[in-house]
Amino acid sequence: MTAKLDLAPPYRSGEPPTAYASRLARAHDLLVRELCGDFGIKHWQLTNGDEAAIAKIAALGGIDEVDLAACAFVRTGDHDFVYRGQSLRRETLVVGRLDVCPRCLVEDARNAGKTPADAAYVCRAEWLLDVVDTCPVHGCAMATVHKAPGTAYCFDFSDILVAKAAGLAEMAEKAPLRDPTGLQDYVLARLDGCDTGAPFLDAMPLFAAIRTCEMLGAAACFGRKGKRDNLSGDKLRQARVRGFEIASRGKEAIEELLRTMAMAHARRRTTVRDQIVRQAFASLYNYLHVNPKRPTWRVPAFAPLRILVSDFVKASFPLKPGDNVLGEVITERRLHSVTSLAKEIGRGAGRVKKILLLAGMIDEEQVKLPDPHILFDAVEGGRIVRDAVAALPYHEVAKRIGTGLYQVKMLVKAGLLEPIADGSLGLRATVSTAAVDAFVARLLKRARPVTAKETGHATLLEASWKVSCAQTDIVRLILDRRLKWVGALTGKSGCRSILVDLREVRVLVHGRQARTISVDEFADRLGLRKQTAQALVARGYVKSATIERAGHRIARIQPSQVKAFHKRYVALGELARARGLHSATMKAKLDAKGIKPALQKHDVFTIFYRRAHIRSSGDRRLNSDGQPEPASAS
Repeated sequence: MTAKLDLAPPYRSGEPPTAYASRLARAHDLLVRELCGDFGIKHWQLTNGDEAAIAKIAALGGIDEVDLAACAFVRTGDHDFVYRGQSLRRETLVVGRLDVCPRCLVEDARNAGKTPADAAYVCRAEWLLDVVDTCPVHGCAMATVHKAPGTAYCFDFSDILVAKAAGLAEMAEKAPLRDPTGLQDYVLARLDGCDTGAPFLDAMPLFAAIRTCEMLGAAACFGRKGKRDNLSGDKLRQARVRGFEIASRGKEAIEELLRTMAMAHARRRTTVRDQIVRQAFASLYNYLHVNPKRPTWRVPAFAPLRILVSDFVKASFPLKPGDNVLGEVITERRLHSVTSLAKEIGRGAGRVKKILLLAGMIDEEQVKLPDPHILFDAVEGGRIVRDAVAALPYHEVAKRIGTGLYQVKMLVKAGLLEPIADGSLGLRATVSTAAVDAFVARLLKRARPVTAKETGHATLLEASWKVSCAQTDIVRLILDRRLKWVGALTGKSGCRSILVDLREVRVLVHGRQARTISVDEFADRLGLRKQTAQALVARGYVKSATIERAGHRIARIQPSQVKAFHKRYVALGELARARGLHSATMKAKLDAKGIKPALQKHDVFTIFYRRAHIRSSGDRRLNSDGQPEPASAS
């Protein structure tokens, strides 16, 4: 059993075994390596947290072995350590220098009591953590009292501090006061087993949580190329402060940083198409990315951050099948960029952009970005652009459905054909081929094949003339299945083959006015010029009702009104034809008998007489119905 040394100093809570061994050696005017050698302890075993070595040092100091081992940094791998149950790596420790709080050391010397002065200075375990840059007790900046070449992280503390003892008071006076960083408070709280309020960081090993804050802070403060390994001093502290602010708020705050970085990169014009992700996140992405064939400690340690970044990248970048995102191979495309889709379909990026803007897949703000950064849903956007590229211009649509260009425009205006482009934004007006074929199929679905047009049947064009309505009105009746009979004339195709029942269309279009006739029909029945018929209606000589069809006001005339007008008036031309005379000769004879016209030519474009005046003059050539009597009656 190892006996306690006579001059052994008392143990201070929070002191690592290497530091206590240094004080124990200094109390006996030895170096720590000399003390270890004298008692069969290898110094490297002590620095690695070996239980047997720690037990011997505890016995030499007469202190509790458990208390001493609790503050040991136990090596578990080449660069891995465990301290107070938390995983650390070499890069999270103070390497190549010794940082101390001069005010703590001055207080140690003042409160040494019976402890030899050379063994009074106590090194705290948290001082060995690189993230601790402010004394948690005095709130002052840590001071570097020793630097050593190489990568040493464990020194003969007492030997170094005794050499610096004369300047400690001055260092304590000059040590600037400042608040600890949020990251430092988080690390110490986690080591103490307290609630940290940062569940995202708690899901990672402590060293990964520290590194995550530093990387995020470097990116937030110094841009996408901000690399933690290139930072030190105030810049590193600034990165830690900002990084912890982001990481402690969790997923939403980190995604906001990634979004900001992505948008900042999107405005740059120097983008290599196949390296958008690496260029956008640079140092952060490169640190997290590892070769899947050679997995390292970074994969499990940074899993929460890797998953978050991976999900963000997959949801925000135009990745194609086969692309690798942090070791995951993409199997299906979620997003397209203007550039990637244009390349895939072999069309110009400018046209693709115009189609997407018209379809509402992108907005005006996105258009200002470089083409590789204008993103949209791969499935929906790809379908819209492919349909638009394969779409038919209006004049081709007219040929395909068997109608005129004007009627195609009317069908689009009526909503019966949905265009991909309407002629705006510099794109010519087009309709998808599938939409055109579907329209024709619906139109002919219930049509009965007929070989010839029968009485009462008419084509769409003829029906629109005779019923005084737009062709689109009749087409809508067909598509809505309101017509009981629809025919398809053999030998014709598309709209040209469609036949409808005039009477059925007239009833559905005009409703109560179905038995009325148009002004043109009125002119045809009485053998008048259309100009004359229109004037008679306009002047009120023939009463009519006005209805609205296809945006136009149309006059409709009751057959009784036509019959009443014909009984009351007779045209000069009709009188002349009944007698086989020229109109001028007939007018001269009537003038000679003193019969004056009832309606003048300058008023209704034709001369009309009252039939009653003709009959009262003894002329019986016209019967009471206004029809010429047979020749034998003259």
